[in-house]
Amino acid sequence: MFIIIFLKFCLSFSGILWLQELIYNLGFVDENGKFTDAVPSKTHSQGVATTLVAALDPNISDRSGAYLADCKVDHEDMYADWAKNRGDAERLWKLSEQLVGQEFKY
Repeated sequence: MFIIIFLKFCLSFSGILWLQELIYNLGFVDENGKFTDAVPSKTHSQGVATTLVAALDPNISDRSGAYLADCKVDHEDMYADWAKNRGDAERLWKLSEQLVGQEFKY
């Protein structure tokens, strides 16, 4: 008998090299077609690594729904303090509701 358990995760796909054409069109490469330092990029292997962690790592099975970036779930250091401020989030939520004229429950 097999039991299948589905877990969900949100992944960051930023900087994967197959986005090269889009990045080129946005002007993030130099005159020789080389990426500038303004756009950190990843190889295909680096880009797919986070997907593989989400799919195969048994150590994160209790974190279903978590956001993964750079092969890890815990990445609080990625965000500025103002981005983690609950009071600011509440004010932005209320402003957004006012701007669209609709109340959203969460």
